Amino acid sequence: MADELKNYYAVILAGGSGTRLWPASVKAHPKHLLKLLGDKTLIQTTFERVDGLIPTENIYVITNKAHAKEVGEQLPKIPSENIIAEPVAKNTAMAMGADEAVIHYRNPDAA
Repeated sequence: MADELKNYYAVILAGGSGTRLWPASVKAHPKHLLKLLGDKTLIQTTFERVDGLIPTENIYVITNKAHAKEVGEQLPKIPSENIIAEPVAKNTAMAMGADEAVIHYRNPDAA
């Protein structure tokens, strides 16, 4: 991986209440954990699109605390400390703000 990419990050938003694709998607098993397009889940295919563009250790996922363990199991290449578990779902802006704060705390030079 090129050294100039060491300060670049990607954030995968893996939240939602499981209502958009009901009945396949429900609160306990939302759409990003479903295999809709083949043998991989939506979160796995999203990760594959980003993996290789930036260092894997710079890929973060923000998800509901109820799904953090399964997200980690589905994305074993992502360091566990890069899976941010929201205690309470708010909205996209809050999720991005939380992830931004974590990334900035760990690397103030993050791009």
